[in-house]
Amino acid sequence: MHATELGGPAASRCSGCGRAYPAAQWSSLALVRRLEASELGSFVRPWPRHVVVEARACTRCGRALSRLVGPTRDQLGGHEHDGLNGVLEAGGR
Repeated sequence: MHATELGGPAASRCSGCGRAYPAAQWSSLALVRRLEASELGSFVRPWPRHVVVEARACTRCGRALSRLVGPTRDQLGGHEHDGLNGVLEAGGR
C-alpha cells in the first residue's frame, strides 16, 4: 500500500495471487493477526496510538495481506479526520 492511499478507501491486493479487495470488503476477510499500537510503538516511534496493523487472509490463496487501520470517530472524540495521513503526520496525537 502506498502512503497516498492511507487517507482514502484504497483497495488491498494480495501479493500471492493478485486478487484485489476494496476497502469495504476488508473487514469481511478472516483476521490472521492484529498488531496493536502498544506492540508497534516498541519498534516504530512515534507510533499513533489509535493506528493498528491488521493481517487478513486472501480468500483465493490464503496468503496474509496487511493494511493500516486507523482511528474511529469515537477514538478521535467524535470529530472528523483527514484519514490516516493526518494521524501519522501528527504522530498519533
